[in-house]
Amino acid sequence: MKNGEKAETTIKFNVGGKLYEVSKSLLQRFPNTLLTRNAWVDASSTNPTASPIFIDRDPDRFAYCLDYMRDGGRLYLPETIAKSSILQDLHFLGFDDIDESLIDDQAARKGSCARHNDMVLTTHHNVATMQQELENFKMKLRLEKIALICFRKSMESIENEVTVQSPWIYRGEEVENPISSDIEGAEYFCECCDKLGMDVVECHLGFVRFRKHTACAARLAAV
Repeated sequence: MKNGEKAETTIKFNVGGKLYEVSKSLLQRFPNTLLTRNAWVDASSTNPTASPIFIDRDPDRFAYCLDYMRDGGRLYLPETIAKSSILQDLHFLGFDDIDESLIDDQAARKGSCARHNDMVLTTHHNVATMQQELENFKMKLRLEKIALICFRKSMESIENEVTVQSPWIYRGEEVENPISSDIEGAEYFCECCDKLGMDVVECHLGFVRFRKHTACAARLAAV
């Protein structure tokens, strides 16, 4: 070094066509890496106009490799940078014993959040489906009980057609009123009555009129 000259404190790197200037003190902390070994070779050169050291890697990702060096292995990656790509770069540059848990991958975290949200939505959907199925089961059970009540009342009469008043009140609970076949529950109620030997002739809020099946009416007449 000539008198009056200051020792260079940085080393220049040409990474994929982009110029980086890295402090020697940072490089000295990683003596076994490709960057440091090449830098010391370049520093020992007697040519003061030597070109920056070329590194054939992605220039944008290289900035995160420098952050990895500066911050003691802790790294925060944006969504646009894949963790796997950074790991490839670090291995290429000669870094060993990489603690991947210190590398925060926003893309992976976002994907994990998306999967979690999907699981939550799926769970909510399944719960809603089960709740609806439970309500349907409870409705059918109540309609079956009411059909049995109507059947017992119809058996008390020898008439073929029997009217049962206010059948939709069962132990103080009002069942959804199946006034016509368009209303949920009416069709199932009619099916229950049919299995018990009764045809539903009219179905209203205040009453239901049944007609007994022929075989059922004949048995009652015989009695």
